[in-house]
Amino acid sequence: MTIFIHTADWHLGKTFHAQAADPARQERLRLTRFAAIESLGAAARAAGAAAVLVAGDVFHTSAVDDRTVVAALDAIGRIGLPVVAIPGNHDHGGPGSVWERPIMREQRERRAPNLTVLLGEPCAHRVGDIDVLAIPIMDRFQAVRLRDLASVAAGDRPRIGLVHAPVDAFSEVDGGRALATDGAEALGLAYLALGDYHRQQAVTDLPMVAWYAGTHEPDNFPSHHQAGMRQGGCLRVEVSSQGLAVTPLRLDDGLCWARLAAPLRGDADLDRLEADLSSLSTGRAQRTLCRVEVEGSELSFAASARFRALIDRLAPNFELLAVDGAIREAPSDSELAGLTARSGLVGSAAERLYRLIEDPAQAPIARAALARLHRHGGS
Repeated sequence: MTIFIHTADWHLGKTFHAQAADPARQERLRLTRFAAIESLGAAARAAGAAAVLVAGDVFHTSAVDDRTVVAALDAIGRIGLPVVAIPGNHDHGGPGSVWERPIMREQRERRAPNLTVLLGEPCAHRVGDIDVLAIPIMDRFQAVRLRDLASVAAGDRPRIGLVHAPVDAFSEVDGGRALATDGAEALGLAYLALGDYHRQQAVTDLPMVAWYAGTHEPDNFPSHHQAGMRQGGCLRVEVSSQGLAVTPLRLDDGLCWARLAAPLRGDADLDRLEADLSSLSTGRAQRTLCRVEVEGSELSFAASARFRALIDRLAPNFELLAVDGAIREAPSDSELAGLTARSGLVGSAAERLYRLIEDPAQAPIARAALARLHRHGGS
């Protein structure tokens, strides 16, 4: 029996340009990717793994600086188990790659003697009682064909494929790099360890068990308008005479990236939002990044003020708490009655503005003016 950990897409050295307005946050996000390797190593040791297989993109780019290379090797060395990696499309091998850099050669033996990087042509590497058949990515636009593993010399042990490529089943596919799976039946693979897709996902239309491991530490929110959250993880894969078992493992010490998407219509929705945000911020402070999508929301003036106060009150619990979209403010019946009942200019202005709401061209300005009148007209 051999147990290994399948992981991929570490993207060490990613600079998080979307957070450029907050350089301190950029640096925290960058460093978290290294810290998550420690959690990955702990999970691997607890799982009784013989090795950790990294299916590409250890680095975000081959242009990462030397400090990133040394930090990566230091983190890998502290895993304390053999680590077998292939380059992906971001850190592809070949001339000028990070894998051929002098500091990589100098520091690897010193800091990460447990690291084996498979480069060049498709090859085999023995791990415990299995053979890992790998296709290193030596060019960013390399076409990846599973049938190329047919020429790899391997023993009679169970065979595990190690590949970095998208598959046609997923919408993120870059057509030029899509994995060619013809001839896969003849390879006799017990398992295909895939990298490139950043979410943990089984691939069901191949002639072997195949999974994307996802990333050890998420680096972005769920897709636009897609509610949910992302946390780091890996896969525990056990190969034995009884067959193969894949167990997803979650790495809880990292960051959580969440998106909440639901139109807000009143106090009941705000109650739900408050409960969701409170739940996301439970545990260690400032370990969650959350975007709240409010497009399509319409709230009374009082409910809108409650929403703003809620965000301001809970924001210090988060690494990031941001609001996407705009809430349309519309007076409730009681708020409108209170405004129009005022004497003098406030009341007459409220009546005129409310009539303008019926004109689509004037409605946005009229609603904004009513909201300001509500906030300041009585003071």
